[in-house]
Amino acid sequence: TVNLVIELRELNRREILSSGGLIAVTVNEGVDPVSALGGDVAWKDRRIFNSAANLEIKSLLAIPVETGLQYPRATVDVLLSNQWILGLRIPTELSGFFQSFRNYEQKKGFIYRYGFQLANILRLDYRSYIRTILRWELFDDKKRVDKNDIENRSFRLVGRLDRANNPLYPSRGYVISAEIISVGGLLGGNRTYQKIDTGIQGYLPISKAWTIASRIKYGMIFNWNEDYDDYETLLYDKFYLGGSSSLRAWEALKFLTETGNNLPKGELIRLLVNLEIRFPLVWLFGGELFLDGGQLTNQVKNISLDLIKWGMGFGITFASPLGPIRLDYAYQVDNPGSGQLNLGFLYIF
Repeated sequence: TVNLVIELRELNRREILSSGGLIAVTVNEGVDPVSALGGDVAWKDRRIFNSAANLEIKSLLAIPVETGLQYPRATVDVLLSNQWILGLRIPTELSGFFQSFRNYEQKKGFIYRYGFQLANILRLDYRSYIRTILRWELFDDKKRVDKNDIENRSFRLVGRLDRANNPLYPSRGYVISAEIISVGGLLGGNRTYQKIDTGIQGYLPISKAWTIASRIKYGMIFNWNEDYDDYETLLYDKFYLGGSSSLRAWEALKFLTETGNNLPKGELIRLLVNLEIRFPLVWLFGGELFLDGGQLTNQVKNISLDLIKWGMGFGITFASPLGPIRLDYAYQVDNPGSGQLNLGFLYIF
């Protein structure tokens, strides 16, 4: 015999939502998400025009904490979503977006990015999915004397298989991810190229509270035209390394730099390796010892273990309700005096 008590509460049809704190934001296509201080305000209607569709208008202001990226990024999104298509539960979103931001160490002017995208997601389970995105976007850089708006039209296929036991504090299992991007071609736009980015990360408990975590990421760009480099300081589509989300012994994006101006330099191929040992300390504090390695190159034949540059270090973590907050200190193995301090939200992977 079982006693069941079921309480139902109807959600408000219209409401204003807000949140803020330390969040992870995507600053550019070729850069892993970075930590930022930010907040957002959203107005939501869960039954627009008395239908099953949701309408949300959201504004976000975020300031990345990474060195060189510490400029506000303002975003406005208008999102129309529906959970069902032709009787099938395939969540679909139609959204328009506008962003205003400054790139790495950009002192004057702003870059504006705006467009729309159609996306749907097929959930395999609670945290695993296959997602498709059809996107049109325009970049407008007002500070350029020879300003030329750049139009990107792209199709993206994103997959994630998550078999970790916890999304915030994983201690066993694995995660496999892959993203395929096709820009231009039959879709049109100013540029045509293809990009893949794959990764696998694993977690192995070595005691009741100690965990070994590892990650390998490999990405590659195909059919890149050298003329596209004229806009790279605006778009950052190539692969970059450095900072709290990739190689912690280097400044954000500065694993490689341009000769003469010390600005970040991207390449067409990226290899990234991370290894961590995570353990508890006292109360809500924990520790981590880590080894990071990476390589950027333009040719597959140059990929070699001998050419990977390594950094290592240690960190302190604090277990907040929203996930770990970490403070990492790292240095380059071949340059022990190159100490670098990083603040990050969530584990690096």
